Amino acid sequence: MRQLDPDKPIRLSSGDCRLVIVQDQFQPCPYLDGETARMPLRLPVGTVTHELTDQLLALGYRRSGDFLYRAQCSTCQECKPTRVEVSKFRSAKSLRRVKNRGDRDLVCTWGAPVVDAKRVWMFNAHRDQRGLGQDNTPIDAESYRLFLCDTCCDTRELSVWLNDKLVAVAIVDVGRLSTSA
Repeated sequence: MRQLDPDKPIRLSSGDCRLVIVQDQFQPCPYLDGETARMPLRLPVGTVTHELTDQLLALGYRRSGDFLYRAQCSTCQECKPTRVEVSKFRSAKSLRRVKNRGDRDLVCTWGAPVVDAKRVWMFNAHRDQRGLGQDNTPIDAESYRLFLCDTCCDTRELSVWLNDKLVAVAIVDVGRLSTSA
């Protein structure tokens, strides 16, 4: 992964867009207890195209609302994106059984991100279960919208339903060749 100078705006090779730091401070690591993280928050100035989204994801960026960030911690390199190369992926028999059951029992929809009480509750339950809430204060609908639904790129929601009941949601940033959820 290319090292970036955190004090300079980044000009990207795809289109007319640059990333400008709007916040850069040390904070408690949201993933590892007792660690300090540095994740400069950058505002894209210009259009974030599908091709640019691919480039940003390849550089390790993630999105938070209208902003982009990636870990730049001097003492830790544990934040690594999980990547699956579709052309090389081979499904095991057990995974095919799970997929077949899901195809039989679940309904998936793909569309614009939605904010409602059920989605906010599910997000807070997920965050609490994974221990990701720094102050254990649940987020509200406005914070959910700002974090997941407001966006600087093409962002969609995959919602999963069982017997007409919402059971899972993935917020997906879409590039030309890649996605991040």
